[in-house]
Amino acid sequence: MSSTLTFVLHSRKYRDSSLILEALTRGEGRFGLVVNGVRRKRAYVPQPFVPLLVDMLGSGDLRTAGTIEPAGPAFPLRGRGLMTAMYLNELLYRVLGRLEAQPRVFDGYASLLAELCELDFDEWQLRSFELMLLESLGYGLDLVRDSGGKEVLADVSYRFVPAEGFRRARVDEADTIPGSVLLALDRAEGGPETRPHARQITRRALRFVLGGREIRARELFGAGNG
Repeated sequence: MSSTLTFVLHSRKYRDSSLILEALTRGEGRFGLVVNGVRRKRAYVPQPFVPLLVDMLGSGDLRTAGTIEPAGPAFPLRGRGLMTAMYLNELLYRVLGRLEAQPRVFDGYASLLAELCELDFDEWQLRSFELMLLESLGYGLDLVRDSGGKEVLADVSYRFVPAEGFRRARVDEADTIPGSVLLALDRAEGGPETRPHARQITRRALRFVLGGREIRARELFGAGNG
C-alpha cells in the first residue's frame, strides 16, 4: 500500500469517534476519507494546512484511511494569511468535483499556502490562483476578445457578464473595465490599476460557478480577498 500526499479541505464528525475528511490529492482530486477512531484520546487528528501522507483502503469517492502521518510541518499561517487559506479551502471544497484530478490546482494550492505564510504576501498571487482555477474548471476568461469575438481594444470600456464574457459597455453603465486592464491581465500584470478590477472579475466569475452561493469564510473575515 503506497502513501498519498494529501491536504484536508474540510472535516465533519462521523459516528461516535470518527471523522469524514474532504481530502485533496494531486492525482485523484477531491474525495471523502473516513478516519476511524480519530476522536479518541491520544489519536492523531488530521488538520487543514498540513501536508499528510495517507494510506487508503478502497476506491471511489469515499474511502477509509489507514495510516496517516504528517509529510512535513504545518504551514505557519496567521492573521490575513490564515483567513485567506480558510477561504481557499472552502472555495475548493465547493467548486471541485469529486474524483476530478486537478494537478495544476493542487500544485498551485500548495504553493499559495507557502506564500500566505509571509506577512507581506502579495494579494495578486491569490488573484492569479483564482484565474487559474477558473481556467482549470472550464470557465477560463478570454481577455483578448470580447463576447462578440472582436479584439479587445485598450481605449474601450467593457462589462463582464459571467455567462458571456466581456462585452462592450454602454455609456450609462457602471462597473465597467477598461480594455487596457483586460490586456494587462492577459499579460499577468498585477499593477495598481489592474488589481481592483481583477478582484471584481474573479469574484463575479466564481459566484457564477458557485451558483450564486457565497463563501462563508469571505463573509466572516473579508478574506483579504475574494
